[in-house]
Amino acid sequence: MTAADISVLLVDDHAVVREGYRRLLELSPDVARQAKPLTPRRRTSAFARCDPTL
Repeated sequence: MTAADISVLLVDDHAVVREGYRRLLELSPDVARQAKPLTPRRRTSAFARCDPTL
């Protein structure tokens, strides 16, 4: 895999969980974190805009 083959839309309503996953994802060079939207409306629009792998 090359850099950022996998894109992840990181969404959770708990900041501690989001931060933990963010830190784990940063360790993997083939994963690009797309966004961390907080409101349901932002989550939906970010998903449509980013077209994440996960």
